[in-house]
Amino acid sequence: LSLIEFDVAADNKSFCSQDGALFNKEKTKLITYPASKADTEYVVPDTVKTVGDRAFSSCENLKKVTIPDGVTTIGESAFSSCKALESVIIGGGATGIGVSAFSNCALLEEVCIGSGVKTIGDSAFLGCDSLVSITIPDSVITVGDYAFSDCVNLAFITIGEKVTTIGAYAFSDCVGLGAVTVPHSVTTIGSRAFS
Repeated sequence: LSLIEFDVAADNKSFCSQDGALFNKEKTKLITYPASKADTEYVVPDTVKTVGDRAFSSCENLKKVTIPDGVTTIGESAFSSCKALESVIIGGGATGIGVSAFSNCALLEEVCIGSGVKTIGDSAFLGCDSLVSITIPDSVITVGDYAFSDCVNLAFITIGEKVTTIGAYAFSDCVGLGAVTVPHSVTTIGSRAFS
């Protein structure tokens, strides 16, 4: 599918489009961004509260995405397999990063996780081969299973002071990881979390 644009009729009562992307009528949910759109950068509109499941999945050309403070929910596989994605800024309003949200974004180098995120979902960043360092902010309580698994170049991790749970295989197969400081807040480390 080589979709480059959505164009919704102005009198449609359920959906609308802006800059080629598909939204609900109120523009509070970004439903789908066209996978073959040529733009390399995108700023999610300020009206959006939810980035839907698979909304940007398999986008071919996006290199940088900015998610503003108004977004509270990043859905499952929202940005999975975006093959050109290099940089993501997640605003302070998001409370969680969905399951597999950024999985298999092989060129993703820079991730800024907002200060409101409490949960990093299972497999959220699995297979992000170009990720070298990650800072998990103090707001985060749970790092899900396989969250950063197979990030083969991940060498530096800062784990926030409120993390209580690090899931099974969370950092498994991160072969570049030399040292990890586990904060005093952590009470649970899942099976093979750092194997």
